[in-house]
Amino acid sequence: MLLGSDKLIPIKDITDIGLRGYAVRRFAGKAISEKHRNALIELAIVEESPEVVSQLIAVSKRMDSNDGFKIVKNVLSRNLFDSDPHIPLLIWWSIESKAESDIAAIKELFSDNNIWRNKIVRNDVIGRIMRRYASQETIEGYLMCAFLLKNAVDQEVKKTLISGFSEALRGKQIGAMPKALLTQFDATKDLLPLPLRIRINSTGAVDEAIVLLTNKNTPTSSLVELVSTLGFVNSEAAINAIKSLLSKGAHKDVQVACLAVLSAYCADIEVKELAFNKAISREAMIREAALDLLASELSAALFLVDRCKKGKFSLENANASMHEKLRAHEDQSINRYLSKLFKNIDSKITDAQELEIVRIKEIVSTGGGNPKNGEKTFTRLCIGCHKMFDKGGEIGPDLTSYQRNDKDALLMSLVAPGAEIREGYENVIIKTKSDTVHSGFLVEDTAKYVAIRELSGASRVFERNQIKSLANTDVSLMPQGLLNGIDDNTLKDFFAYLRSTTPPF
Repeated sequence: MLLGSDKLIPIKDITDIGLRGYAVRRFAGKAISEKHRNALIELAIVEESPEVVSQLIAVSKRMDSNDGFKIVKNVLSRNLFDSDPHIPLLIWWSIESKAESDIAAIKELFSDNNIWRNKIVRNDVIGRIMRRYASQETIEGYLMCAFLLKNAVDQEVKKTLISGFSEALRGKQIGAMPKALLTQFDATKDLLPLPLRIRINSTGAVDEAIVLLTNKNTPTSSLVELVSTLGFVNSEAAINAIKSLLSKGAHKDVQVACLAVLSAYCADIEVKELAFNKAISREAMIREAALDLLASELSAALFLVDRCKKGKFSLENANASMHEKLRAHEDQSINRYLSKLFKNIDSKITDAQELEIVRIKEIVSTGGGNPKNGEKTFTRLCIGCHKMFDKGGEIGPDLTSYQRNDKDALLMSLVAPGAEIREGYENVIIKTKSDTVHSGFLVEDTAKYVAIRELSGASRVFERNQIKSLANTDVSLMPQGLLNGIDDNTLKDFFAYLRSTTPPF
């Protein structure tokens, strides 16, 4: 007898729980007719077995939003399964599967006041859906956050939403937000943490943040959030506090956040001097963020080139995207200098890089190396941009699933990063109508907005009408010379860590 035959009894009349659940699973394995879709939707109204309900929710994920969400709403309507160990997260899984592909369906779902009052939604879905959209760090994601706050039915739900938003951006550099979201934050100002109170210009918030910047006990993650948030406030006192924090030296993540904010003030000679001092830092992330600042505005770019001409810095050590940023200013003196400096470098991999690959390969091929020691080198050189074993930044690809057992591919990526650029991590250069230049990975490209993630980790959003030009480049954001000056034993440890299959203990 074939499943789906008109001779079969209705699925809700199958008395055996295991068989009923099996029948639901079988429906999901093929195209579901309208008759059987309706049968599953009706079953969701009366089904009491957690096993079968779990199968129904799993099927809902595979259906279109209209029918799938009918199953979800029918399950939720009875408030029976909030203590089940699996069903609440399965419901979240089904809803999240449509979070990007069918925003209209998500909006329709959360336009129903009854949904907001459901225990599972309040305890297991609301915070996650807010975190999901906030973590996109895009205008479209922030607009969905605004929608959710606007439709929330009570203060407790709004607290959960704001908590989810804050968790998504904790320790990150918070970028531009649309007016719709700031309006919703203003309406809930009594519930907001300090970074969000700063963004809505709440009285006293900036002064409170400045005090925290000078407090040596303020956690690094809080400092990063506060610094990046203060960058959106027109406060001379705040900018002076950020300059002071940078000049005194702080955790590298804090210094990178300071440099990202000060890029808006790089016509200031004090900022230029501060940035140049950081451009010669041993910390790769600080160095790259400082160079990014100096390359973003013409007077700062000329300042950098002048220092290079005086032998105080070599642009050959900067990543290739920095050279492209400098060229984007279309200044004759800068372009003449770069042409002279790189006149014999036309290929994506130089002779010197090829020799370096051979040298390092001979060292690491002899075996040995301590992965735990190598983790320290990874933390110093790579963790700001790359994640490995769930620790690290999100600027570049997650290396956990990367082809790390391929020694040649690893060496090529580290020594000659521009030789092969992973899809989705191509660099773009944006020149604004105010003649500032920015580069990074493209994270949002809509009719109204373009957003990039810069090497510093900052997300920067541009309205289309602000942009003079946007160009894809064929170069890597990854720093050049990353392994320069590292001794043989440290190289062995580093590659032992990179090629390890589990976190070292």
